[in-house]
Amino acid sequence: MIKTIKNLTLIITFGWLSGCAQTTVRHHQDFEEIAKTIDSVVIIPADIEITLLTLVGPNEVMEEEQKTIREQINSLAAKRITEENLELIDFNFTKEKDRDLDFSIALTQAKKAWNSAKRDMYQTQQIDEKDKAKFRTNLGSVLKFIGDKTDADAALLLHYRAYEDSAGVIAARVAAKTADVLISILTFDPKDIGKDKLRLSDFSDLSVEDDTSDGTTFLDVALVEIATGKVIWANRKSGTSIDIGPVDKAFKELPDLTWKTELTQNEQPTTSLNNGTGTTGKGLDVKGADPEA
Repeated sequence: MIKTIKNLTLIITFGWLSGCAQTTVRHHQDFEEIAKTIDSVVIIPADIEITLLTLVGPNEVMEEEQKTIREQINSLAAKRITEENLELIDFNFTKEKDRDLDFSIALTQAKKAWNSAKRDMYQTQQIDEKDKAKFRTNLGSVLKFIGDKTDADAALLLHYRAYEDSAGVIAARVAAKTADVLISILTFDPKDIGKDKLRLSDFSDLSVEDDTSDGTTFLDVALVEIATGKVIWANRKSGTSIDIGPVDKAFKELPDLTWKTELTQNEQPTTSLNNGTGTTGKGLDVKGADPEA
């Protein structure tokens, strides 16, 4: 599993380094028109999975790290939504799930639909920049029940996964790499120097210090129109440490669109009054994300 995780990171990183106008962003082909119908967004509590990979016994869930990352993601997501002139809907998902079984089921179905859509959208990690707005991904009607409860026009979904090596795993990997180096040295024949099949420089790549990274992190995020289920925008990022770096990178690629709120402001340019709920500098109500998420 560790090898698979690192291979996926290398694939994503290689695509980014290739410099061929590649991107992990996905847009619905109608995303610019859909934006004009979006006035408000609700953040569905992010799925956070941070795992300590152990050498012996079951892997461990890193609960404190999950709590910290969840708070940081909620804060950054809320900031980006309000920066886009969108109203952020405050809704207590935890309380509603406990109160209403149908709501809990609807939330699970929505996340399952998104997981299925991700497999379709990301059959190839990187695509040409010119092709990013050719998608017609749709989650169907699974979000409508959530829309009825929250009165939001769109929902933001996030899935954050991170893996960290325990001291035992790091030690085992270093030991294995060291053994490879020793075997190569012990089987070295000086008579082969200068021949095509072997040079002394071949040993320069056998470092035992490159397998002790803090962790490996993956993020998926999507903004979905609730009424139609259309995925307006989606992004996927990865990192090599357990932090919100991938989240920040993903949100920096959120498109600068003309949202419904901006159309309304342009039609009726008036000075906004603070009604007690707090306003942004652009006159929009700001309500925080689910504090219990």
